[in-house]
Amino acid sequence: MVSSISTQAIAPATLLRGQGAWGEALTRLPQLCQRPFLLGRSISTQPLRDQLCIDLESLGQIGRAHV
Repeated sequence: MVSSISTQAIAPATLLRGQGAWGEALTRLPQLCQRPFLLGRSISTQPLRDQLCIDLESLGQIGRAHV
């Protein structure tokens, strides 16, 4: 019998939760990646993506996205 199980390590070593977690995470993001990619299409989550984009731009992490 052939097994189709694969293992992937995709979770960060540190998980931040609670009030202020996003602000703390922003300072650590440059250590994790240089060019984060925001993906989504739901109108209901567009305001969240817009705010993420603004926050990442303030760090110099991403340029303005083109649609």
